[in-house]
Amino acid sequence: MRKLSVVFIALCALFSSCGGDKCAKVQCGVNQICNSGNCFCNDGYEGTNCDVLSSPKYIGNYLASEVCNNGSGGLTYYPNIQQQFSRPSELQINNFINQFTITAYIRGDASKTGNNIEIPEQQLGGSGTIYGQGVYSPYDRRITINLEYTLNFQNKACTHTFYPQ
Repeated sequence: MRKLSVVFIALCALFSSCGGDKCAKVQCGVNQICNSGNCFCNDGYEGTNCDVLSSPKYIGNYLASEVCNNGSGGLTYYPNIQQQFSRPSELQINNFINQFTITAYIRGDASKTGNNIEIPEQQLGGSGTIYGQGVYSPYDRRITINLEYTLNFQNKACTHTFYPQ
């Protein structure tokens, strides 16, 4: 049985038919990366050829509202989103809940739309942490972000909706 396993592994390596590198023969264009045999836009880019920066559609002033899973929330605030010019995928969300600046990243996706954002775990001014994921709606320019954060020893799981102003 052991010899059969060794032969199977050798054949898989020789013919790449057992989950080998599916990107070995795939050539993706500029601002693209191969994943599982498919080309995806690099973070921060979108479009059929991944030649359009995603950040301009996010930049601007918003009215944001918070609704939390435990029924709390109801907070409204006025954040501003700016792009970090040296990093095409990085956004700064200023005035988050009226007091913090947090960092978000535009993530590449299979549909090449640049509509997915991620807030990696980070500090909230030394008094807590935050992380989450969101989506940009091209129809109404609304951004919806599901966040989990701790602030002043309170844990929250909330949805923040950003309405363009």
